[in-house]
Amino acid sequence: MALAIGAHTYGISILGRAEVAGASVTTVRGALAASTAAAGLAAVSCLRDRPSSKHAAARASAVLLLAGHHAATVPAQAGLRARPDRKAVWASILGLIPLQAAAIAGSGRLPTAGVLLGALPAGRWLLARMATS
Repeated sequence: MALAIGAHTYGISILGRAEVAGASVTTVRGALAASTAAAGLAAVSCLRDRPSSKHAAARASAVLLLAGHHAATVPAQAGLRARPDRKAVWASILGLIPLQAAAIAGSGRLPTAGVLLGALPAGRWLLARMATS
């Protein structure tokens, strides 16, 4: 899971360099590759144990959270080339929440993952008030 968080953070770093002036195709591809790698690494981490019916809900929750992470970050990153702004970086920063919630859910701690996911609206609210655009 640490590799997934590292890949995600690397993707944010790539985007941070291009958020105002626009991004080259290479930059966008790099950010998208980092997000995809993060989701893939997280999926491997969450699903690495042998499947059993006991852990089916945990695995299903982790997969749904990873899909949410990917759906929240990829469109903003892909649109950075055409529309330079900070939304891709913002989406990627907030994307850490479902990524980490997936790790927690994958380990079987669904209530804790739900509490962490509940921080997403507060993160959006804080980002809207504190970030400059």
